This record gives sequence, structure tokens and C-alpha cells, in this order.
Amino acid sequence: MLLHSKARRSVSAAGRVYLATLAAYLTADFIAPISGSTLGGVDAGVLVVPFCAAFALAFPLWGRAADRHPAGAVLAFSLVALALSGVLLAAAPSVAVVVAARALQGAAAAGVPPTAQALLASRAGNASTGRAVSGMMVVVAVATLGGPAVASTIDGPLGWRATSLLLGVVPAVGAAFLCAPLRSVAATARGGLRPTPALVAGWACSTLVLAAYWTLLTRWQSIVDGAGIGSNMSVLLPLAGAVGIPLVVGAGRAADRRGPRAPMVRTMAAGAAGLTLAAVTDSKLVFLAGACAALALYWSYLPVVSVQIQRAAPAHARASAAGILYSSMWLGAALGGLAAVAAPNWRFIVGGAAVSWALAGVVAWRGFLPVPSSA
Repeated sequence: MLLHSKARRSVSAAGRVYLATLAAYLTADFIAPISGSTLGGVDAGVLVVPFCAAFALAFPLWGRAADRHPAGAVLAFSLVALALSGVLLAAAPSVAVVVAARALQGAAAAGVPPTAQALLASRAGNASTGRAVSGMMVVVAVATLGGPAVASTIDGPLGWRATSLLLGVVPAVGAAFLCAPLRSVAATARGGLRPTPALVAGWACSTLVLAAYWTLLTRWQSIVDGAGIGSNMSVLLPLAGAVGIPLVVGAGRAADRRGPRAPMVRTMAAGAAGLTLAAVTDSKLVFLAGACAALALYWSYLPVVSVQIQRAAPAHARASAAGILYSSMWLGAALGGLAAVAAPNWRFIVGGAAVSWALAGVVAWRGFLPVPSSA
């Protein structure tokens, strides 16, 4: 017992939250590269879509729970559920059970992002929210970019079932143990969440940003093929993300120092400009520079919109506001994907992404908080 207590104390509160975030996003992203070996070769969509759908729908429910109960308990509960659904996935005897397990994983993992964001912001205070959540966004990037690479490396020698246990279960169990004691700073008021213009601006901005970003990710190879770049350019996606990771920290600090409006407007303007160049140019180099710049700038958006939501939300409803934020992201991803299906060619897809980011910049200019916190 004493050993367990010392282990918990040796990891900072932020470190525990980051581990929980790593567990959730590893579960989201490791599975697609190993789909070919899953039960004789399951289509990647069968593994990704059920997770994403449940992930998107469950965020607000978890957010409300985290506002009404101790944050550490909510994190631990979601992580234990995540681990159990991972065990079900690893033992799945049929495709139907795989689909059910992935949906359960998505519903369980959705408890982590809003609870983690609200917990970090609550403990840091408004004046340091950007710096607190930027570390979480770095972990999201590492899991999103590194998880598939690790999975594809160990899938060959270990098989998909062992890979599922190692990446989808073990981190969740460890994080649940460490996160259980965590508490948010107590709020003095109680009640539900009332939308305000600042909150709606943050949610709307996220819908527009993810509509563009997710479409670019999912249609990337067809876009570069249409631009006349023949070889496989999927390697540029993790490279752009790696470039974007240092931007996360800078953007979080900028949101603390200047308020979220200025850094968000700058990020959206730069991304829209890069995408516009990519959509209209005939130069392969200019296309790659513009499109990859936008993909890298996406990571700057994450801590800034988190500052907007956490500062705009009342203390007793931080997680609820974050839950709606994450649902708005995934709603945007779904809408962007649907719109891309109707696009006649790659230029319309990239141009539509530029328009979406430009509109997000207008929303940020009109509705984001213009000054730093005085707290």
C-alpha cells in the first residue's frame, strides 16, 4: 500500500492527465494500420467508423458527469471501461464483436478529453490555461502520429490481438490507477451550462476547422494524385504534424499572454492563405508548401480554442463546455467528409477547406475573447 501511494505521488497531476490522454488517443488511432491482419483482413473503416461515431456522441455525457463528480473518479471510470472494451476487442471471435468492441472503446475513450481539459484548466487557473492544455495537445499529437507507427511495427511479430492489448489496454489500466485520486478545484456554484456568444464562437470555430482538416487527411492521397504528384505522399502527414507540435506550445502561451482572439485569427488566416495557394497553383512545390503549412497549423488551433472554451465557461461547467467542443470537432469532421464526396475535383476540396478556415477566422475575430485573463 505504501509503495502504491509513493508511486502516485511521484507523478504530477498534469503527468497523470497526459497519460490518460495518451491512452485515449492511442486507442483511437493505433487500429487502422493493423486492419489487414484483423480476423483475416477487416476493412479499416469497420475499425475506425464505430469508434468515431461513439466517440463523438458520448463527449457531452461525460462532460456533464465530470462536472458533477470528482474528475479523477470520472477519468478512472472511463479508462477502466476503455481497458475492458480493449480486452473484448483482443478476444473478439467475429467481425460483429469487433464492431461492438470498437464502439464501446469510442464511448469509453470520450470520457478522457473533456475531463482532462477541464481538470488541467481548473488547476492552472485562467491565466495559465493555455500552457496547461498545450501539454495535453502535444500528447494528442504524439499519440495520433506515433500510435499507428508503433502498431504497424509490432503487429507483424506479435499479431493484432497482442498489439490491441499492449496499446489499447495496458496504458489505460496504468492511467486509471494514477488518475483516480485527482480532483478539480472546487467550483462555488452549481447548475447547467448556458451557451454564451463566446462559447458558441468556440464551438462553431471547431466545426469549421475540423471540417477542413479531416477532409484533407482522409482525401490526401487522391488530392496529391490530382495535383500530379505521383508517388505516395502519405509520409508528409506525420511530418507536417511533427512540425506543428512545437507550434502547440507557442500558441498556448500566446493565448495566455494576448487572449485567444489574436492567435486564432492569425492561425486561421495563415492556414486559409496556404490552402488557397495550394488550390489554385500549378506548381507542385507551392501546392505542397501551402497544404502542409495548413496541416501543421492545425495543431496551433487546439490549445487556443481550448483557452477560449475554458475561459468562457463557468467554473462549474468547464467539462460540459469541453464535451460540446469535442463533439463539434467530430461533427465538423463528418460534415467535411460528406461535402468532399460531392466535390468535382481536388481543387474544390482544397479550396473548400480554405473557405472553411477563412470562415473560422471570421468567427474568431467576431466572437473570441480579445484580452488575456486578469486572474
